[in-house]
Amino acid sequence: MVLETPLRSRHEALGARMVPFGGWNMPVQYAPILDEARLVRSKVGLFDLCHMGRFTFEGPDAETLLQKVLTNDLSKIKPGVIRYALICKEDGTVIDDVLVYRDPDTHGDFFLVVNASNIDKDMAWIVSHAGDLDCKITDRSQELAMLALQGPRSVDTLQKVCDVDLSSLGYYKWTYGKVLGIDCSISRTGYTGEDGFEVYFPQARVEEFWDELLEAGTEFGIAPIGLGARDALRLEAGMSLYGHEIDESIHPLEAGLSWAVRLGKDFIGRDALARIKEEGLSRKLVGFLCEGKRVPRQGYDIASKSDKVGFVCSGTWSTVKDAPIATGYLPLRLAEAGTRVDIMVKDKIIPAEVVPLPFYKRESLPSRGLALSIPEFNSKQGRSMAPSDRKYQKSHEWALPQGDLIAVGISDVAVEQLSDLVYIELPAVGTSLTQGEAFGEIESVKAVSDLLSPVTGEVIEVNEDLADELDKLSSSPYEAGWMLKVRPEGTGGMENLLDAEAYAKHAAEDAH
Repeated sequence: MVLETPLRSRHEALGARMVPFGGWNMPVQYAPILDEARLVRSKVGLFDLCHMGRFTFEGPDAETLLQKVLTNDLSKIKPGVIRYALICKEDGTVIDDVLVYRDPDTHGDFFLVVNASNIDKDMAWIVSHAGDLDCKITDRSQELAMLALQGPRSVDTLQKVCDVDLSSLGYYKWTYGKVLGIDCSISRTGYTGEDGFEVYFPQARVEEFWDELLEAGTEFGIAPIGLGARDALRLEAGMSLYGHEIDESIHPLEAGLSWAVRLGKDFIGRDALARIKEEGLSRKLVGFLCEGKRVPRQGYDIASKSDKVGFVCSGTWSTVKDAPIATGYLPLRLAEAGTRVDIMVKDKIIPAEVVPLPFYKRESLPSRGLALSIPEFNSKQGRSMAPSDRKYQKSHEWALPQGDLIAVGISDVAVEQLSDLVYIELPAVGTSLTQGEAFGEIESVKAVSDLLSPVTGEVIEVNEDLADELDKLSSSPYEAGWMLKVRPEGTGGMENLLDAEAYAKHAAEDAH
């Protein structure tokens, strides 16, 4: 069952594209992902994080239990301080990465924020190791809402509606206070590389909070931000994502997270990690700066001199580097900065260079004046403007008879769903096409998609302009953004396609 954020109606009203993520239906974007990323770097973005897990630990043995299951040393965490930590299996591989908060008032109680997809797994693991310890563990994920403000103007936005002097709240600290007159927990961390805050409060007030925070940030250029931009921002900042850089096949030392592992205290997985440290690493996580426009994706092979040597964990188009970036694992002998490797995409190669992580540090980027306002995030989501002079495939390709030939392209709905196009691969003249089979690929910041031929026939002409001018496809998918002209075999299968009215109905249903 897919869970719904309590802010779904707000996201849909703002034109968000909703997608499954970690068992939740969440907004991936409201506007082009790269525009959202730039806005957070220069102004302030509001994030819905209600899908994240939130646990409390209370009682005399709360610290003892968490010392047992977390890699960091809680005895070193002062009241009101937050630390990054990992939950590991006995073999040292990662069950999850978390933030642990020591209560600023009770001192012996703790708050844990965990990844959305791991809520049940983490709770079961912790409870299974609690034994007879006197600790009350509560899952408050459905009780507390969680919103985040990120960006250089986040402090200005939150201070307008908060009774805490935020200038006195340091990085990775938390406190209690009132926001909009409501009792809240307020922390100063983030997952973007920018300054920012998280606010925890009763979920029943979440719609009110969302609206008021957007209003408070209007003068600072605030906008709602989706998970697509959040992923791009965290990758630029060199922050790991569970299921990508870390999982149950990877241990924290090779992931570059030894700073969150305290081998001087006992915890589950400690002996295995101590042994790995003594024996030495065989591979490590590194960053890649890539050539060209193609974005490496999770699972792509990495090669050196034609030999497979590693794999990609994450990739995105970086607004800071204005180039594709990625993370992946390489043997130590190839992990030095400056090493050249090839990232494999089927039978194609993305040349890349190993570079230090992170790709971005806050002080390195000057402020930009990107003007995005809330009304710009309203979208025609799923409503096609499909011309009636052509026919359509359910996978969103169109076919337009032009004399003896048939022009082929993709619809405005496909362009909107893909967003932020970075690369297209089209077949050569003379290629035979079969209706419903792939003839090429199109790539955006967030995904690679096959292009499926709407007709059967032979490619006679290719729109070569698209290789360097993908904006033509984004701005004019039915005219300047055409892809191929095909000499059909017989009718080419045109009778199997949808007319504009039927396609528009299908596109609307598919969007929901």
